Order: sequence, then structure tokens, then C-alpha cells
Amino acid sequence: MPITLPPELLLAIFQVLVIEQPPETRSSLRTRCTHAQGAEASRPYGYAYNYPSGPPAVQPDAAYGSVITPEAASDQSPSSTTIAHCATCHLRRLGWVTITHVCGSWRTIALSAPSLWTSIDCDALNDNFIEMFLKNSQQNMLDVLSPRIELWINGQAGMSKASVIERAHPRIKTLVVDHSGLVALRNVIARHPLSRLRSLTVQGVMDTQDFPEPLEILKPSNLRELRITGYVYGAAVIHNPSLHNLRLLSIDICNGSCSTILEVLRPMSQLEVFRLRNFGTTELMHGGDIIELPRCREISLQNGHDTVIATILSLLRLPVDARFHLWAEVVCENLYSIQCLAALRSHYQRGGYWLHGRSLSAHFSHSGVKSKNGSFALEWTISTLSRPEPNVTVSEFAVRLSCTTLVSAQARDCLATEHVELFGLASLLGVGVHELRMSPSAKDNVIDPHAMLQRHFYSWTSLERIRVAGIDLISAVVDDLTPRHEHALPFPALTEISLLDFPMWMLVNDWNELKKRLLLLLRSRSNLGAPIRLLKFSNTDLLKGTTLWAELLALTHVCKETQSDNCSSPLDTPERKVHGIPMSIALGEGENWD
Repeated sequence: MPITLPPELLLAIFQVLVIEQPPETRSSLRTRCTHAQGAEASRPYGYAYNYPSGPPAVQPDAAYGSVITPEAASDQSPSSTTIAHCATCHLRRLGWVTITHVCGSWRTIALSAPSLWTSIDCDALNDNFIEMFLKNSQQNMLDVLSPRIELWINGQAGMSKASVIERAHPRIKTLVVDHSGLVALRNVIARHPLSRLRSLTVQGVMDTQDFPEPLEILKPSNLRELRITGYVYGAAVIHNPSLHNLRLLSIDICNGSCSTILEVLRPMSQLEVFRLRNFGTTELMHGGDIIELPRCREISLQNGHDTVIATILSLLRLPVDARFHLWAEVVCENLYSIQCLAALRSHYQRGGYWLHGRSLSAHFSHSGVKSKNGSFALEWTISTLSRPEPNVTVSEFAVRLSCTTLVSAQARDCLATEHVELFGLASLLGVGVHELRMSPSAKDNVIDPHAMLQRHFYSWTSLERIRVAGIDLISAVVDDLTPRHEHALPFPALTEISLLDFPMWMLVNDWNELKKRLLLLLRSRSNLGAPIRLLKFSNTDLLKGTTLWAELLALTHVCKETQSDNCSSPLDTPERKVHGIPMSIALGEGENWD
């Protein structure tokens, strides 16, 4: 007996399916895969095939675009097709479209939900699909994604009668395009201005001395978000009245200087989010006045030199509750005088250490790996999350420091210095941290973790929970949490420990006397009136029924770590991409500038 689902539930299922396109449906939604390498790039329809005369024929369907039929394939060759693997195509959110071909009920729901048809991927969709999206979206505002828009606007792979911009320009609120495509579209845009454009993402901005600057072409009057995801040498952000009302500015420099970008910020009194990436080691010479950004709530400066980031931070005057995401390249000889951390400290001192009043969950990771040329790549990351409301998580702070050294002893002992609090990074957070999560390092990690917790996080006296993974880190942390005498109780508020990601047989068989040291930790803290009330493991099956299990239960409550306990760093969370662009950047998800 068929199950009849209510329209509301079917619509919810559609919205879930929008997240990822099933691999077996990629080819029927594409005219050409432009992302494969080598020979694959020349194979239309995204197929890996052995046809001597080309791919199977495409039969257009009047209502639902073009589909490849077995009969058409057999006309070309008796061989069957094999769908090529393309990570970029696989991530397009179009899987639900194919389902409408095989389920009449779902098709009815899809056609009655115009909001499902508002994101038009001009690279992934053929002519019939684009026509279908334009029709079914009705009068809803549109997101147009087409970094290679010049291909179909010139008729090479797209609509022959009229472009999306010509037909739907009053409804386009989001545009993703490369600069060359925008230049090719300038005459079309001049005749059909995008008067309601709110979000613009431009890839590969070219030398603005030779090509018109993107905003000169578009002349947007209501732009709220500008993302530039590939600046090349000679390109520059120029002063433009369209920028004055921006709420979000995100720029990936690639080559060149960021000095002009800072000057462009000056009139942006409404700016709320500023993101700058990949500005490397270029020295920043800036003698201008302080730049006031009174409404800015997020600053993200990633993959830049320590001194450049410090200069930028010193030039900006931000609200005290601004959130920072920094990724700084530092010189190993200057690890204990990092300039961007000094600039951060100055900001917090002006505002009274705002973060200390928050209940924060901190995530720490480190890495020290020897490369093939004999150098050592070192990296440390601290990030914090807060939960201002139930089920609401906010990334408050994220800093990643990286450096390279040729000296093995310097790499091994980079965390051996006492009382420096991770080069001053940990002390920025202070008593606001109630939870610490420590990620395991790589198997070939060269950094000595011994006494890391006591040396660098001793000021986090409010710490209540610690979650640590990896054999070496667990061994070091168990020692660090054990009191040496009655007047030296580390982390007095600690009540919960999670030990994860290591073979449980090592604990059962007392590898490295870990069992004895763990029991000593629990007993000594209990004797000092600061017992550990909850001990978590990734798997408790091997422990149950053993003598150790009984001993642990006599000292604390023991349970298994659940999936909901897991957490990721804001800098480490993988992000889905559209055309190689992070999805949140391409679509502006989570931002509302109305």
C-alpha cells in the first residue's frame, strides 16, 4: 500500500535533497564537465566513455530537459557508459531535480514550490533546465551562478534566444561570475541593469587598467555583499559609491598589495563583515588615519604575514564585541613576540576583555611535520565557540599561527618554554573558557606535547570539561591533570574528562602505565575535594567486566562519548563548494542585510 505524505513533509524532503546531487544523476544535468583534468575535460556530458565518434545522443524532453536514453547510446556504440567522477559537479545542489522525473507526487510538490527553483546554475543546467527554472521560479528573486557565463552568453553552451539576464534581470539578487564573463556581458547589462542585485561574487578580477572594473559594469545601487575570489596582479579595488552601503566585503588578493583595500574601507560605515585572504608576506605601508568601522562584528584575516595583520588591526577601530578569525604566518625566531597577538591584546584592553565574560568552548590543535626538503612546518590553532542561546553556536575567536624552521630541536621544543601561554594566545581568553577540546596531531608529529597543558593553559582556571584525542596527547594530559601536591591542584573547576581516539587495549593492558596514572589522577583529585565526576571514552566495550572497569566506577561515572559531543574548529570545518567557491561565499548563506 503506497504511503501518502503531506505536502509539507514532501517539501522538507526536497529541501534536504537540495544539499547534494546524487552521483548517478550528474550527467543528465550537465552539458559539459569543465572541471576534470586532461582528457576528461574534453568529454561532454561529464562521461568517461570509449565511443569513437563521441558521446551518446541527447534527447530533449519537452517538460524536464534533456536526458540520455539507452536507445540513443546504442545508436552510437554498444558499450555502456560510466559516469566520470567530478567532485565539483557532485557538490551541485541539483539532485532533487532528477527525482521529479520519476515521481509524479514529488513533481507536483516541486512545481508548487517556486522557492526550489530560484538558484540557477548556468554551468550545470542545459537549455531546457534553465527554461524550466525560470518558469517554475515564477516571480521569486534569483541566484544566478555562472563563473563561465561568457560561454553560454555567446551561444557556445547555452540559450540561443535570450540569456537569463535579458529575461530575468529585475529578479536577480545574487550573481556569481568571473571578471572576463562580466566584461563579455557589459552590453547586455547596460540594456538590462541588475537594479535589485544585492550580492555579487567575482572570480579572477583582471588588471583594472586594461579592463573595466566589475562595479563600473554593473553600477549596482543596492549592493550589500561583495566577494572577490581571485585578485590577479594589477587589479585594484577602486572607490565607488556602490561600496558605501556594503554590509559584507570579502577579498582574496592572490597577488598585489592590500593598502588600497584599506582605504576603500574608510567610507563603509555600515560594514559588518570584513574578510581578507591570501595577502602573504607583502609589506603593508600605510600612513593614513585610523579607520572607524563602528558596526563591524567580524574580521577575518587569513593567510597573511604576522606584521601585515598587526598593521591592519592597529589601523581599524572596531566594536569591542567584534569576532576575529586570523591565520598568521610568523617567523620562528619571533614566536614569543608575535605582533598580531599584541594588536589583539590592545583591542581587548581598550574594550575591557569582553571575551572573559563569555562561557566559551575552546578548540586547540597543533602540528609539526617534516617536509621532503628537511624543513619543519609548525602550526597551532585556538578557536572558541559560545552558545548565547540553546541550539545557537557562535564562532567568537579563531587564530592559527604557522611557521617553518630548519632546526629540529626548535621544532621539537617549540612548546617547552614555561609560562608563555602559547605565545600569549591562550591568555587572551583567560577565565572565559569552560571547555577545552584538544585534537590529535599527525602520526609523524615532531612537537613534544609533554606538560603542554600546564605550561600553556594554566590560567584557564574556569575549565570544567576537557576532551582530548590521540595517544601522545592523552598520555601527556593525564599527567598534567594529576596534582603533584595538595597545594598544586591544576584546573580546580574540572569535573569532566573525555579520552578519545586511541586503542582501548592500551588502557586495558596498561600501556606505558596509563591505567595506573589514570587511576592516580582520579584518586588524587578526589582526595583534594575536586573529583572528576564524569569520564568518557570513545568505546567502553573492552573495559566492561575488567578489574579496571570496576576501579573506575568506584571513583567516577564512566560512559561512552556520543556523536553530539563532537565539535570542529571554525578554521578547520570543511565547507561545501559551488564552482570551487565555498558555498556560503557563493550564495551568501546565513547573511541577511535587509
